[in-house]
Amino acid sequence: MPVDLYAHPCICNKQVSNPRLLPSFKDLTKSGYLSSEQALADFVTLMDHIKHTVPGAGDSPVVAFGGSYGGMLAAWLRMKYPHAVIGYEKP
Repeated sequence: MPVDLYAHPCICNKQVSNPRLLPSFKDLTKSGYLSSEQALADFVTLMDHIKHTVPGAGDSPVVAFGGSYGGMLAAWLRMKYPHAVIGYEKP
């Protein structure tokens, strides 16, 4: 069963004029949550959750895609977690 999922990494749930004012930038112990590595780990966790909770999604293959930063994340996701995605597409 195909499942379309669009997950977008972001630094907060609202727009801000200066992201450096966010608590994650002020507290160095939280700065790791803003990395591309953390975004990839979050995507794999989300995919695993969906495959285990959505009926019929467990055997569905995953193809990562995106443009610009999302395209780089798609490529890195395929490289770092080859068991999680069968391929990637970057326009």
